[in-house]
Amino acid sequence: MSIGDDQDAYAMIMANILKVCKDGCTKYKIIQETHLSHDQIRRIMAEMIDRELLHYIEAHSVFITTDKGYVFLNRRQQLNTFQNNCKIVDNKSKTKEELNSIASKQNIIHRKIQLWTNKYQNEFAIRLTGA
Repeated sequence: MSIGDDQDAYAMIMANILKVCKDGCTKYKIIQETHLSHDQIRRIMAEMIDRELLHYIEAHSVFITTDKGYVFLNRRQQLNTFQNNCKIVDNKSKTKEELNSIASKQNIIHRKIQLWTNKYQNEFAIRLTGA
């Protein structure tokens, strides 16, 4: 796994936490929803609070997504949409290349087949040629 993959996975975890906390939630609910350990949640959420993506409301013992957290989620969604669109375009070009490849192979096959008939057209002969 490369550094970029690690960062993407970390950003995905943060996005999941922000989604869970949209309406406010406890640390226990975050652990249940994300399937992360208490230590992992503690470290990630401390960073998220420092970055002002999450806010802790002591009176109710809940975490809530901040405006900055919503901006993070929106940008993450835009990035995912962009990446998915790139994959679709890439798949379309691959499909076009595959179709062109198949078509050119069929042309090669057709050039290699020769068909003869007698003058009464009741006997046929097929010959495969090299070119």
